[in-house]
Amino acid sequence: MKKRKEQSGSSFQDGMLKLLQTLPKVLKYLPMDKAQDARNFMLSFQYWLGGSQENLENFLLMLADKYVLKKEASDRLQYQEPVTYPDMGIWHPLAPMMFEDVREYLNWFNSRRDIAADLKDPLAPCIGLVLQRTHLITGDDAHYVAMVQELESMGARVIPVFAGGLDFSKPVDAYFYEPSSRESKSLVDTVISLTGFALVGGPARQDHPKAIEALQRLNRPYMVALPLVFQTTEEWQDSDLGLHPIQVALQIALPELDGAIEPIILSGRDGTTGKSIALQDRIEAVAQRALKWANLRRKPKMEKKRCHHRL
Repeated sequence: MKKRKEQSGSSFQDGMLKLLQTLPKVLKYLPMDKAQDARNFMLSFQYWLGGSQENLENFLLMLADKYVLKKEASDRLQYQEPVTYPDMGIWHPLAPMMFEDVREYLNWFNSRRDIAADLKDPLAPCIGLVLQRTHLITGDDAHYVAMVQELESMGARVIPVFAGGLDFSKPVDAYFYEPSSRESKSLVDTVISLTGFALVGGPARQDHPKAIEALQRLNRPYMVALPLVFQTTEEWQDSDLGLHPIQVALQIALPELDGAIEPIILSGRDGTTGKSIALQDRIEAVAQRALKWANLRRKPKMEKKRCHHRL
């Protein structure tokens, strides 16, 4: 596995995730204790990566059943198999499911009755959002919901994509282009990453050449808004220093190496629960900037020099 990791690079994680999803189904039929221990180990990862409250509860119940309780008590214990979520896809707070095909998402979007006809117009400005899957499956998505609502209220179509790992270039490549276009025509006018991370690699490891290649192909303004991580909302507001220096390095400086612009804080953090808190005035500011970039891209070339200074 170590040798494969060195040779495969970023694709190693994808291979391990596929193995993690399929191996427990095979090990289930092997009677050996070691095989069952391996299966329980793999199931534990599935519960953990699922990350929802239900998955974590069933994770602890499964461990108690297999390794803590005696057989009599274990027979009375009931727990569910891990609920798996797509490793990457398209999410919307009002959608009944996570989509893995951009056509299906757009069909659902255009069938909505809660939005004006202008938002269903293909010529309406379209904003692509990049999200973290962990926030979605744990219900810590208040700042994501607020951003989608704000953009739609301003007249923009929204395509919010997510990834389970730290390579966000994959959903960008998969979902931000016309599916039937031979020339890979982009669906979006502006992209906002709400992760606060570099496009590929997250805070611990970056792959700037891969990120730059994906963004050059997309050729759209790329903003990285960031949530508070190391401070609560009150600590940040009361601080003379402002944003924590570590977060400045990890979530402002590193994304800039990919070409990110406009690092605006969009959400706070609750000191008790640790969950994200949408800062509405900043949500509005990010949405307004994104739409200005989108509208600037659509203006005739002769007007752009005059309009650029208004941004």
